[in-house]
Amino acid sequence: MGIRDKLVIIFFILIIIPMFVLWARWQETSVGSTKSVLRRSLAERAHEISNQIEASLRLQEGQVVELSRQAGLQVYVRELSQNAQATPDGSLRIDLSAFMLANQNLYSELIGVNREGRPIFKIEVRPGPNGVIRPFYQEGQISDGTGLPELVREAGAGTAPVVFSEIEQSGSDSRFRIISPLRIEGGRIAGALVITARASRLFPETATSPARAQESQGDYSHPQAIIATPQGVVLHAAEESKRARPLREAFPGFGGALEARGGSTERDTDASPWFVHQLFRDASPRMSILVVENYSSAISQLEFDSYVLLLMTFLLVIVAMLSIYFLISGTTDSIRQVTRGARAIASGNLGYNIEVRSRDETKVLAEAFNRMAGRLREMIRKEGEQKQFESFARLS
Repeated sequence: MGIRDKLVIIFFILIIIPMFVLWARWQETSVGSTKSVLRRSLAERAHEISNQIEASLRLQEGQVVELSRQAGLQVYVRELSQNAQATPDGSLRIDLSAFMLANQNLYSELIGVNREGRPIFKIEVRPGPNGVIRPFYQEGQISDGTGLPELVREAGAGTAPVVFSEIEQSGSDSRFRIISPLRIEGGRIAGALVITARASRLFPETATSPARAQESQGDYSHPQAIIATPQGVVLHAAEESKRARPLREAFPGFGGALEARGGSTERDTDASPWFVHQLFRDASPRMSILVVENYSSAISQLEFDSYVLLLMTFLLVIVAMLSIYFLISGTTDSIRQVTRGARAIASGNLGYNIEVRSRDETKVLAEAFNRMAGRLREMIRKEGEQKQFESFARLS
């Protein structure tokens, strides 16, 4: 095997192979770093949404507490403690109706119940016959009273001024109830205000405008928020068609990879190409906050850049290898000429002249062989002349 071949093999082993190994390691590290950054980003977004929901609940709690402390309502509570079927007077009706009208975007109805949880009156905000939204007051047979006794009993058993129920799904709409126990002196409960709140208003910052929702349908290359019940039913998503459907059905790409809550309050799920951060909210109303992002575009771009880098590096290595190959070709050719000449001289061809064009050590070596051959020729010539002289001397 020639020197050039050996040098090419050494170059391949020491340069090319380590380059591929380092490139593969770099790509793996880059993908891992990208996912780590994505994980932190989605976790921060999930906590941000959780804080927004908590702030909305605290706002609603403050509004209901302020309402329950009104003087007119306190008078009604004393009447209710004596008469379980007492109804509010005109002034209180106006105050309660004004509260509901002012907060129509947050609340849909208010129900007054007695200590047993039986509805006494109801104020509902909805469009009238002329299309104008206004409050409607109702007494007597009141619908939508299902589950009220249990809610009132639970609220009365505690000391909190306001209790939130779990979120209920009604078609594409979702709601929860805010129960404010009405107590008299001594802490005994005389009744309660049960306000039905619109669950969609809990996450105003995560809601997507219709135009943006249309643009983002099926595209999760940017973080998207999904709110679901603990049972896995979608409460909120950018696409309205996904709401009120099971996660597995609404999001088949990654919904099936999401598990029911175990012992942790947070979970990361890598359902390639989707990455999901799931944050569970324990307090009522309980819910699961999911922030989803499709990282395929980021990974694809990273892989494209890595392949471009690999190609450029490979081309540079090829250029460097060819340059080295041609640089050493002169030296190896000179060595080959010296070797051929040395063999010729060793075989007795002392007239062989080694010609080397390079100006490195091989030229010095070639000149040394040429001088050696010349001296050998001279020595042989002199030895021949000496023998010839001695022959003539013996004959004479």
